[in-house]
Amino acid sequence: KSILRPRLLFANTQKQTESQQEKDTTGESIKNCKVVLDLYDEEHSERSSLVQDTYKTTMTILSATSTLLLPLVLQFTAMSWVDSFSPSSSSSSTSHIHVATTTTTTRVLPQLHTRPVGRTHSTVPLVSSSSALSREVGSSKTQLQVASADVEADVDMPELGSDGIYHVMDERQHKALLEHYKDKIIILKVFAPWCKACKGLEPKFNALVRDKKYDNLPMVWADLTIQNNKDFVKSIGVLALPTIQFYARGQKLDTFPCGPSKVPILKRKLVQLINEQVDAETYGLKDMADIQDIVAAEPAEDAAVVGKPSPVVEQAKQQQSDDEDSVERIIQRNKSMLRKNKYLSELLDSEFETLLGKATLLTFESGTIIMKEGNPGRAFYVMLDGEVEICQRTSFEDPLTTPPSYLGTVINRQDEKGDYFGERSLITGEPRAASIRATSRTQCLVFDKDDFPRSSVLSGQATMVDEASKASVLNEVNDKYGIGLLD
Repeated sequence: KSILRPRLLFANTQKQTESQQEKDTTGESIKNCKVVLDLYDEEHSERSSLVQDTYKTTMTILSATSTLLLPLVLQFTAMSWVDSFSPSSSSSSTSHIHVATTTTTTRVLPQLHTRPVGRTHSTVPLVSSSSALSREVGSSKTQLQVASADVEADVDMPELGSDGIYHVMDERQHKALLEHYKDKIIILKVFAPWCKACKGLEPKFNALVRDKKYDNLPMVWADLTIQNNKDFVKSIGVLALPTIQFYARGQKLDTFPCGPSKVPILKRKLVQLINEQVDAETYGLKDMADIQDIVAAEPAEDAAVVGKPSPVVEQAKQQQSDDEDSVERIIQRNKSMLRKNKYLSELLDSEFETLLGKATLLTFESGTIIMKEGNPGRAFYVMLDGEVEICQRTSFEDPLTTPPSYLGTVINRQDEKGDYFGERSLITGEPRAASIRATSRTQCLVFDKDDFPRSSVLSGQATMVDEASKASVLNEVNDKYGIGLLD
């Protein structure tokens, strides 16, 4: 026992010493852990402050540029930054935050840098100053406004079908189409889905659209349905279906009721329109200064209104004097036809022969405006050859937006030898109720109002004609020129 006791005491003392060392080591470890945790808490606090500053700056930009999907994109990005700075994901001592904003043109703003983790660090600001921030936000808003306007315009544009035709559904799309293609000729077909003539015209119109000879020309093809657009269709001067309208520079040039049988006339009108409106060298639209209407003043009317002879009439008179026998032969060949004319058949033989001796032979080239609505009228025309169309402007057209060169809707057409026009103004004494335009080279015998005998209704002085007969004649010519039809 005396031998073992010292050993046991030594062993116990050694155990106590080891136990005390373990306690000291554990305590030191705990202290070290507290220091580490304190450092971590301080570091995390600093990072949280950085995140809060970044989030506030982001939300400032977000509130200023809150348009379309931008708020959702930036808010999602900002929340992703907060998640990335949570304690569970913080493992790197250095972080680089790439800030991007989505505007109409994507651009990357300067990176936000943090220095290595320590007791102090600083950040590079997202925007250097409040004025710079204002400039950035203002630029973004301007770009977004422009983009918004473009999107709105695109929404208004009608759909372009696989057939190469813009399908206009309402007035808003019609206006957008004219605005968008001011530098082109627009050929617009107005139709009704239930219209038999419209269905007959459709394949022929589509064939024109596919015609290769129009490919390089500044032309746009479109159609407009009357369904749900009855009032609007009427307001643009469409009175019959189907109708073709021609536009250039955003303005209406012509309105042509066109059934399936009138497609050859439509083709001629297209050729005439292209020659008038398209520059042969640039294949673009001509300047307005280069486009002038060909207007032929009526015999004796031009001198009475303007005070000087008409060049067209003077040229025709010179032609008549140079080849007078030829004019006489033309009259002789057509005397039988002239004698059957409604207004000439009532004349005595002597009156008829005298009138023929005073007739003037005029030739009008295609596109010439022979008569213009609203002008005084003194001449009566009998066609020997050619083709003309009768046009009248409607009461629905806005005089402020309709160009003066627009003659109106084509309401009638004359292409037979012996057809005549111009009689209404001579009977009533009123201005021309419609415009007459030659659609091909047209030759006419022209008779002045003063050359008719007083017994003729065309003299405007007939006293031997009863009022009932005069009213009957007037109703007939009113139908011919569409009087009351367009009111």
